[in-house]
Amino acid sequence: WSADGEMISTGGMDGKIRVWRRVGKENYRNWEFLTELQGPDEVMFLRWHPKGNVLLAGSNDSTVWLWQLPSGNTMQVFAGHSGAVNCGEFTPDGKRIVTACADGILMFWDPRSPTPVFKLTPEDGRFNLDGITSLKVNPSSTLAVIGGAAGGVRIIGLNKGEVVATLGGHTEGESIEAIEF
Repeated sequence: WSADGEMISTGGMDGKIRVWRRVGKENYRNWEFLTELQGPDEVMFLRWHPKGNVLLAGSNDSTVWLWQLPSGNTMQVFAGHSGAVNCGEFTPDGKRIVTACADGILMFWDPRSPTPVFKLTPEDGRFNLDGITSLKVNPSSTLAVIGGAAGGVRIIGLNKGEVVATLGGHTEGESIEAIEF
């Protein structure tokens, strides 16, 4: 759902992102097709901006796309991942974006710039998770929790881009599929 609750989006393996808008205010039975967004190869995730009509999408082709709606204008295409971008989030304050890929790279972005604020890679042994499968940003937009394909969990400080803690207890070799604050 968009932040105002008036639009929904769907993304598929066909690379299509379709956006609908609610018609009327009485109920949620009537929808109009608004636009089809082009760009990604295969859509891995979609996230609406927490405060505005901006949509974020991660792709199987290692790119991340940002669109303004309802116009459908592309605002930014982020590159720098080396694998499918499995997960991504706007920070709750709406000022930054965190994305992660199957190859274990985490990137922190300013939406206005195609260059990441920071990038963490598996080459840093403390961060190697054998691929990233899930992420979530805390309500104050200062920390991200990252879940890995091999069962590891890391807490990342978003101010400096550093691993601040490692959490254990999951079965080694079993991926972390969900994180929630």
